[in-house]
Amino acid sequence: MTMTKSSIKIRIATLEDAALLAGLSASTFIETYWGTDTEENILQHIDAYFNETQIREEIANLPTEQYYIAETDTEAVGYIKVRNDSVLKPDYLQTKEALEIARLYVKKSHHGQKIGLALLQYTEKYAEQEGFEVLWLCVWKENAKALLFYQNYGFGLTGEYLFQLGTSTYIDWAMSKKISF
Repeated sequence: MTMTKSSIKIRIATLEDAALLAGLSASTFIETYWGTDTEENILQHIDAYFNETQIREEIANLPTEQYYIAETDTEAVGYIKVRNDSVLKPDYLQTKEALEIARLYVKKSHHGQKIGLALLQYTEKYAEQEGFEVLWLCVWKENAKALLFYQNYGFGLTGEYLFQLGTSTYIDWAMSKKISF
């Protein structure tokens, strides 16, 4: 399934995209979180989770994990990673068919162009087709822009989640949205 929205194309990532996603993941994470913690903690997180080998393993883990890339005619500008893993689901969703949005990042140079919205809509459409009842995610409680973005798209606060970034522990808000069929 490929979706095009005002010159943005969304496509599923393949193993050949591992290097592209590693670079995009690292750069967007730095754009979003640089200065919020120590350089060492941020770089340690990038080294552990946004390396080509790790991302290649995740892409190969279909259908449990999937990446979708948003591209313009000239470059990849954002991505979303979804995961269907019952081990990671919060207790209140254990009886539901729930799809996690594990990551959603858009290059700062492309903020305000509705790329994140297009990725969310694409994911919701996929989730509907696959019979999921709920989309859920975690977002850092200090990231007011992201919280507002998700709330405006119909996600509600449902709990807390601890996020480890190197030696620092942060509280994220768990959020979920019922999928309408």
